[in-house]
Amino acid sequence: MRGKLSLDPGWEILDDRGQPLAQTDFPSSRAMATGKPHPPTLLQVRHPDGHTTWISVNALPLSMRNLGGTGALVTISDRTVEIQARTTLKNLNALLESQVSKRTSELAAANQELEAFSYMVSHDLRSPLRAIEGFANLLQRQLKEAKPLSLDYVAHIHQGALRMQQMIQDLLSLASVSKAPLTLREIDLSQLCKEVSDGIARDTAYTHTTWQIQPGMRAHVDLGLARNVFENLLGNAAKYSSKAASPLVSISFGRNDNEWLEIVITDNGAGFDSARAWGLFTPFRRMHSERDFEGSGMGLAIVKKIMDRHGGMVGVDSQVGQGARFWLRFPKTNAAFTQPDAAPRRGFVSNTSDASLQ
Repeated sequence: MRGKLSLDPGWEILDDRGQPLAQTDFPSSRAMATGKPHPPTLLQVRHPDGHTTWISVNALPLSMRNLGGTGALVTISDRTVEIQARTTLKNLNALLESQVSKRTSELAAANQELEAFSYMVSHDLRSPLRAIEGFANLLQRQLKEAKPLSLDYVAHIHQGALRMQQMIQDLLSLASVSKAPLTLREIDLSQLCKEVSDGIARDTAYTHTTWQIQPGMRAHVDLGLARNVFENLLGNAAKYSSKAASPLVSISFGRNDNEWLEIVITDNGAGFDSARAWGLFTPFRRMHSERDFEGSGMGLAIVKKIMDRHGGMVGVDSQVGQGARFWLRFPKTNAAFTQPDAAPRRGFVSNTSDASLQ
């Protein structure tokens, strides 16, 4: 090619930043001027109708002695689709980062609100309750010779204050479960259940409960949160079977397949109608009256929250008068169970140190 490069007069050649490119800076012009191959260069072409395409241009200098000059071999590749896809992906990533940043800010704000709520519950609400409880105690002492009905009124005030204190503590426990760091390590759950059941058995109301704990149950869980789960579930099993002739609580392996590993807690207690159990794992939802079995109805909500944090599930099957069967399912992606012995046996030597659980 000799002389100026012939182009459609309506074209406008731009560099990769969208700035007009002088003809002397065209790859062909540079190759002819230097006598060296010009590397691939990404350029834009603005067409007369206003739309823009992307091209990659290579130029190789050619000696044209018979024509008395130098030319260039130019190859052009259309890169429009590739560049547009890359731009779209970049824009989507930027949008995603913006949304993540926004959601992170919203989560941080929600956590701050939760902290403020926890502080308010812990301090602002507890103070008047302590005052009510304290004055109720004083009044009860001064009314020792009063009519039984007056003493009964004061006792109701006192019990109501104590119950509200417990509900506040349970709400704070639920909030702390959501914020506590999750540290997964292999834990001997059989040993953990033995320690929890030993603690429950020290309560005189549950000294006659028989515990059957299958040995060899191990899983990768957070020790503190797992202890909280079993304290709630085993405590409930002991409480609701306490009125049985021979209270029995059993903890063993259940379903074990490629997806889930399951632990089952069964009791022979009061049971309940499973059809009415919707919302059982929500705060303050109870299946029995306070007169029959005391409690705030927060324990199972805490269990559900902890299992959610482990990526697991919790569920229950029950019938009135036939006890309850609670199951905990851990995904195999973050839990490792060993195969248990064939038959559960009752109890074994207990060491309450955390080291014994590993």
